[in-house]
Amino acid sequence: MYYRGTKEQCEDYNTKVTSKENYQGSTNSWANVTSNQNGQGFAILKHKNYQSDMTLIDKIPDSWYNNTELWKKLKTTLKEHATIYTPL
Repeated sequence: MYYRGTKEQCEDYNTKVTSKENYQGSTNSWANVTSNQNGQGFAILKHKNYQSDMTLIDKIPDSWYNNTELWKKLKTTLKEHATIYTPL
């Protein structure tokens, strides 16, 4: 799940989650803000413990990406945070 909003909203959400989770060491922020290739729209990975007024979406549409490097960056972000969504 992701939140979709403005760049500022996504950055503020990242700051909030990062601050509340007190990340240190190699993990120094919650997630990367992803931008739509056409420059209209931004999204950020939703943290299970923090809500937002932004629009909740299931996934970032494939149409947002136009090159392999962006996909690699997103996949890395998801792998880094995958343990947060692992059932106990």
